[in-house]
Amino acid sequence: MKHTLTKAVVILGLVAVGVWLIARSGAPAPESTARQAALAAFAPGRPLAPRNDVAPAPESGVATPVTVELAAIPTGVNPENTLYARWQRGEVDLTEEESLLPPAEVAARQERALSLPPMTAPAALLTGQAPVPGAGWPSLDYNDGSGVPPDPELAAGPNHLIAAVNSSFAIYNKSGSLVGGPYEFGAFMNSNPNCNAFNFDPNAIYDEQANRYILGIDVDGTHYCLAVSATANPLGAWHIYAFHVASGAEFFDYPHAGVGDDYIFAGANIFTSGFLESRVYAFDKADMYAGTAAAWASRDLPTTEDTPIPLHLHGWNQGTWNSGTNHYFITDYNYNGATYRVWRWSNPLSSAPAAVGVVNLQTATGVTGGYPIDAPQQGSTAKLQANDYRPHDFEYRNGFAWLVTTISCNPGGGTVNCLRWAKTVSYTHLTLPTRI
Repeated sequence: MKHTLTKAVVILGLVAVGVWLIARSGAPAPESTARQAALAAFAPGRPLAPRNDVAPAPESGVATPVTVELAAIPTGVNPENTLYARWQRGEVDLTEEESLLPPAEVAARQERALSLPPMTAPAALLTGQAPVPGAGWPSLDYNDGSGVPPDPELAAGPNHLIAAVNSSFAIYNKSGSLVGGPYEFGAFMNSNPNCNAFNFDPNAIYDEQANRYILGIDVDGTHYCLAVSATANPLGAWHIYAFHVASGAEFFDYPHAGVGDDYIFAGANIFTSGFLESRVYAFDKADMYAGTAAAWASRDLPTTEDTPIPLHLHGWNQGTWNSGTNHYFITDYNYNGATYRVWRWSNPLSSAPAAVGVVNLQTATGVTGGYPIDAPQQGSTAKLQANDYRPHDFEYRNGFAWLVTTISCNPGGGTVNCLRWAKTVSYTHLTLPTRI
């Protein structure tokens, strides 16, 4: 199971790069055996599962909700149900057995990263005032279901914040007072029978257009359960949907969600004995907000792609919302820490995504990035795994989409873990200011 430990890594350097992304059209096609062999040779050690070893998962369907009142859900978290407790009992394997690379290849890439050349000074630095921290308060800890790792998510609306971790979530007002929870995801979701199993990898987002909150959770690697608030008040009723996203030996992993104009979108990686492919998903949000049967669809992407992150829209109240039939994803292309691809998905219930183009963030500036290295912990000799260079989020605001990934780099005093961020323009070009 892949988790987002990079959110806990102390970032010692920050790199951003700049490049124009050349637009080119195309649509994903089924991968042949010869193509898989070529990809395996290009990225040695990346395990690709056979395409014919599992029953096909549904590509579309209709899901019926179960509606629950949050006031009826018990508060408090049983420590025995946390991911941490399950790990201690040996019920959960946190050694990244669903990694995109085998351990030997990860170790080799990290070893090479320790010899990265020092970066040259960037031609231009960002200027302007850094954000000023506002109010802060303690949130969920491992006794409240965060476990190891916590995989934290946060959805911010006009009056409420929803903090989610691996096994639970809680609702706060904007002053930091706890107004709901903490609630176990299991207790919240289990009224839908397909959501009553082992859950992990939560998502929490807010739809500014509709003034609704959305909570998602991976359930047993076979279903993606989405709960949407029935009104603008997250303390009231919720509609809970279960979408069948993987079949047979498939394992649905590392989901990310984003709000579009007409759909809630998601992307995930699919594993069997190794990495099989990635998939994108669209769920009709009007149906879901109404609490009626909701149409949905999914599509496979080529095995050159992994970790599709849907664009998550912001700016409805500011008049900068991206309306229309086109929605966008970004993927890690060829898993080398440098190249990423933008995909456009129009009319998702009836069409397939189309490739927009590929950007090489490393070639653009000559800044060499490597596989993230394990990070030291204060007061301990043990190190934290910093995961890899898959994209984390793809956020839209004011006409731009923002992307961030983790790499290792050498600012001049040796290799450290860094954030590389990018700002897209019209989804077919990238301009990226640089800052260390």
